[in-house]
Amino acid sequence: MGSTEKAAETPHLLSVSRRSDVAAFHSSWFLERLREGFVEVRNPFRRSQIRRVDLRPSRLLGIVFWTRWPRPLRLRLSEIQDRGIPSLWQVTLNAYPRILETHCPPPEAVLGEIRSLAESLGPERVRWRYDPILLSDETPASWHLENFAKLSSGLEGSCRVAVVSFLDLYGKTRKNLARTPGPRLRTPCEEERRSLLASLAAIAASRGIRLETCCEPGFADLGIPPTSCVDASFFGAERPPRPTRKGCGCRESIDIGFYDSCLFGCRYCYATRSRDYVLARRAERFPAPGVSLTP
Repeated sequence: MGSTEKAAETPHLLSVSRRSDVAAFHSSWFLERLREGFVEVRNPFRRSQIRRVDLRPSRLLGIVFWTRWPRPLRLRLSEIQDRGIPSLWQVTLNAYPRILETHCPPPEAVLGEIRSLAESLGPERVRWRYDPILLSDETPASWHLENFAKLSSGLEGSCRVAVVSFLDLYGKTRKNLARTPGPRLRTPCEEERRSLLASLAAIAASRGIRLETCCEPGFADLGIPPTSCVDASFFGAERPPRPTRKGCGCRESIDIGFYDSCLFGCRYCYATRSRDYVLARRAERFPAPGVSLTP
């Protein structure tokens, strides 16, 4: 039997989720847990430890959603809003070649989803993540400038902040990329990083969007501040810093996601060992029906 920790009495921030795309693939499960008023989360690094998290509205300061495909949860957004729970949505849209993002929804569809979220919640509650920036022979700096300009043109007026970071080679990332037949990665030097970010910031500013960096300190002199992806002040509260890695500006929160449960199959993913692995275990762990990734 595993131990179960009681939830703290102070209203907490919920992160949904750095470990998975709950909005895209597990929205029914999440809404069911909201209705029940609690969720039990297993510690991924100490599996015998299970934490019971209070999901009653009075115990939730707010929810930060991380997703590539908001639609399944966006269509049922009223179930969250009717409970009086404020939310912030961070939507990743990179539009990389299919070899890197094997099963992501079409960029045009994601742009439409971001615009729909902004119409429902306001552009301040929707952040665009152009993350990670991966430089390779197929995606050089010039490709990123053209790609970012095209995507940002479709987001003008629908978000105020774009969050960027450069690729970090975590263990699962290395293994996923090692199985990918090209492209050849290249690590940019500091001068290249600064030049690219300065250009991206100028493009973003022309669309009324502020560029911020995730875990990339050292660019404030370019007018590009570090961000806090999970920011309690956004919800009108104070919480202590709780960085997840070096340079992280996030505040204390509870993440209720689970590794190896996303089906997008991004080759640079740090949270999923492979899409085939998730498919093999999906019927056992997540019996809910799949979702459509097309408009």
